Amino acid sequence: MSLEFRVIRDMVKTYSFDQHSEFRRLYERILSTPKGAELAPLLLKTRENNIVFKVVQTADTDKYFPMLIETMKTNKLFCQCHGGGYEAFLGVKRGYYSWQATFNRIVLLSEHLASGYSGWILYLDADAFVADPKFDIKSYLSLHSGYSLIGVSGASAGPWDINSGVLFFNFGTSSTVQIVKAWSAAFHMTVKESDLQRAETPWSMGIDDQSLLHRVLAERSDLNDVLFKENPMVLNSSYATFVRQILALQLLFCFEVRSLSERLVSSTPE
Repeated sequence: MSLEFRVIRDMVKTYSFDQHSEFRRLYERILSTPKGAELAPLLLKTRENNIVFKVVQTADTDKYFPMLIETMKTNKLFCQCHGGGYEAFLGVKRGYYSWQATFNRIVLLSEHLASGYSGWILYLDADAFVADPKFDIKSYLSLHSGYSLIGVSGASAGPWDINSGVLFFNFGTSSTVQIVKAWSAAFHMTVKESDLQRAETPWSMGIDDQSLLHRVLAERSDLNDVLFKENPMVLNSSYATFVRQILALQLLFCFEVRSLSERLVSSTPE
């Protein structure tokens, strides 16, 4: 094993690859050598071993609670099998009515930022679950470590239009810090306490978490380069191979969700 490889391997274990330009240049120089093809898998494996991730979900204690109870079973098991963390919050972080739990994701992300967390946050809506328990999540995140945010496109072709139901945040990048801070600031500046108190009817304010995120990304076009739009065949659709989302309106009875979850759990290897 060459000295350069040992040095860069140890750096991978200690530092964020994407925040150190000298590290990146050394890495690229090594891979351009005749031995690069041999070293690449070893370096990639080292980076994968250094990946930290956590799945985060949230729901109110009424409408979405039953779905979260079911989807969290497979999601938590997936995290355990792949060395990740899992966190779920039930209730309303800021607001007065159950539907306002839709804003929980903004507060939860801000709390992780304030805590100094520097890994990946895989945010999944209450009706989203891991459909492939064998998915190599650490390899996937390592290959996308140059991005700050992973999701799927929304209804329009705008670069800022990303669906907030399933989002992967790379807290190891400065761009993620900017996005989370701006999203939180937009929430607190745009949505007043009086607005929340009056908005008993779901979605009656004309503002939701997704529209606030779109506003942040539209105002900061420089952040478009750090967004990765994944194929809905992989994420955030009813037919996705990795993280599948089945909209609440499509589920007629809670036992259907339970049956689905039980089948997924039983298919997960010990």
